[in-house]
Amino acid sequence: MKYLIFLIFIAIIGNHSVNAQEYGFLNIADGKVSYKKIENYLRPFKTDGCSSVSPDGTIGRPTLWQHCCVEHDIAYWYGGTLQDKKDADSALNQCVSEVFSGIFGRAMEVAVYIGGGPDLHTGYAWGYGWNHIRGYHELSQQDQDEIQRMMPADPHGQEIEEIEFDKEVIPSRNKNICLDEIQDHLEKSFKEDDVEILRSTEALSFLNRVYVVETSSCEGQIKVILNNFVSFNDCEELPYKNEWEQKIKKVEAFGECADKFESKE
Repeated sequence: MKYLIFLIFIAIIGNHSVNAQEYGFLNIADGKVSYKKIENYLRPFKTDGCSSVSPDGTIGRPTLWQHCCVEHDIAYWYGGTLQDKKDADSALNQCVSEVFSGIFGRAMEVAVYIGGGPDLHTGYAWGYGWNHIRGYHELSQQDQDEIQRMMPADPHGQEIEEIEFDKEVIPSRNKNICLDEIQDHLEKSFKEDDVEILRSTEALSFLNRVYVVETSSCEGQIKVILNNFVSFNDCEELPYKNEWEQKIKKVEAFGECADKFESKE
């Protein structure tokens, strides 16, 4: 519930085309977003009250509206849809307004609306109890069962403590999101469950970075052209959220790998 505003960066996607071999060439599907199968679980409930930069009450009554913030933290802990967040922020306003001031209640609602979005790397962001950043999402029956199981008997009796950002990154087989995407694409193309990348070499092709890989499934090289302006460093920055812009633009296969691509098309 701290008053933070993050800058939004702009991704530039160009339209540079790369000449490709006719033999064994594959275009990547138009999908812009990539996902993985991951495990989501809810960590034990923690609350920071109204946080270290917002008072929990007045000088004379230092915890006057602290219960409002704890109730707000319960909703933020398990998250849900954007409407659920708006409802939680509105309930905070109403609670603080009833025990103290409508002006202050409204100010707190605006502050958490701006500074509590799920994609922010803060310990108190929407859905902060889950191990990964989940964004806005409908709570499934499985989610609700997990919430019920993890909900403390007396959440308002919890110790007030600072909550640090401690999300887990999305698991990576290669510690490289681009190589993971290549591996997943090859497995789907070859219709095999586990295509191992034996070697990968970095190269440049005008505006594009390129991976040249060798796999366990065929003899020959596979040239993977990344999207315009995607850097190798971008590939090594593993996301906290199970959603990221697709990195691969085109794939070229050579030798036996080209024959395998053709036979599977």
